[in-house]
Amino acid sequence: MSEVKKSRSQQKREDILNAALKTFKEQGVQATSMDQLAETANVSKRTVYNHFDSKETLVLSLLHEMWEQFMLRASVEYTPNQSIESQLALLIEVETNMMCDHDFVTLARLAMGHFFYSPAKMKDQMDRMRAQETTLHRWLKAAIADGKFAIDDVDYAAEQIGSLLKGTLFWPTVLCNDDAPSYQVRQHAKEQTLQMFMSRYAIT
Repeated sequence: MSEVKKSRSQQKREDILNAALKTFKEQGVQATSMDQLAETANVSKRTVYNHFDSKETLVLSLLHEMWEQFMLRASVEYTPNQSIESQLALLIEVETNMMCDHDFVTLARLAMGHFFYSPAKMKDQMDRMRAQETTLHRWLKAAIADGKFAIDDVDYAAEQIGSLLKGTLFWPTVLCNDDAPSYQVRQHAKEQTLQMFMSRYAIT
């Protein structure tokens, strides 16, 4: 299947986002100007403002784009005749990859610093992201319908997986500036999360 060609406007938007990620990582959000972003993206300043009305909007859009790439576009569909544990392990791997992605972690750190004294905008964006149905949500609903899990609250169960992983893999790096978790730490976190979730919810 051929790749859908982006429109000129879509390509410019992508160029601006890439320029913003590069510039924000190099010098921070506060020190970056819209003029710099336009120059780096090789577009006019007016074009930047046509797509994003402020640096804050750019930061939140970058976070959402990365989150969406991992959490909404993951190609994991529920398969009745395949091991439920191996399927869930794949979905946990998707979340782990996002939480350990260097660009995502760097951007999350920048966003938290930038919005520290005005967190309302970031909270609104996080709430919108949480309200979307992810690949994990859809998979859990299908598995529940197939009699594999006893789960009353899918949103809460999905959040439990994220919380178990974040406590070990994400927050220490974002808040404490720890080194990225090693392969061994990542594997242990994934295995423990899988075992705890299966022990709590799987119907045997």
